[in-house]
Amino acid sequence: MQALNFWNDCIGKFLGPEMPPELAITQQVPTRLKKGTGLNRLGAGIDVFYIASPGSSSVIGKLEITERSELVLVASEDVSGEKHIAQWLIHEAPADTPWMIGVIGNANPINSLKLSYPPALCRFCGANSGFDFDLSAVRQAVSIIGDLDWKKDIAPALHVYQARMHANDTGDQDKAEKEGKKLLKMFEKNPHLRTALLALCRLPLKPNSGEYEVLSWYNRVR
Repeated sequence: MQALNFWNDCIGKFLGPEMPPELAITQQVPTRLKKGTGLNRLGAGIDVFYIASPGSSSVIGKLEITERSELVLVASEDVSGEKHIAQWLIHEAPADTPWMIGVIGNANPINSLKLSYPPALCRFCGANSGFDFDLSAVRQAVSIIGDLDWKKDIAPALHVYQARMHANDTGDQDKAEKEGKKLLKMFEKNPHLRTALLALCRLPLKPNSGEYEVLSWYNRVR
């Protein structure tokens, strides 16, 4: 209940008439639909992403409600919820006070709610898509990556490095040698990649990790 009450204090109470938190998070909310504005259950068919942070919260979606100083509305037609949340995490999220981020979809979100205690104990809440991550590791990674291209350079190198490590662990020397040659070619093409990759591999960052997910969101086009 602590997480639900936190979400309600930051977001739920601003969405409509006063009601219990467990009803506020599944209430009907004015929403931009294909044929105009109408009432739609929060997240039903149209995902609603959120940032719950006392005094400065946001919802990213197609809601048509009155904006308040404590709750900012972000149109998902302009930026994806994932991209907006990743930008907030890297540039604005408090590193010493609790907050909550996540998405509300068709499934009841109550059981997915979990407070983040930054920097180490952070979570993206989703009924079918939740994951944990270390905020300080994400911010360090952004600093290390700098001007290197995530999609063309960093992400592929992380996958190849991970494949090489797995091959070494399982004793597949042919595979390890093959992946090692791939890395060398990448380093020859971009000499700065070697230094960045070595630094990134000291962090809890690898494909399919929560840190990797946040960084991929941050580097999306929208």
